[in-house]
Amino acid sequence: MLPKASGETREEWVFLAYVGNLFN
Repeated sequence: MLPKASGETREEWVFLAYVGNLFN
């Protein structure tokens, strides 16, 4: 869903996915 960004780390990706899951 979200494009891969060079500034995004795996930890940030997991965090965003977790938060996104809560609000989805």
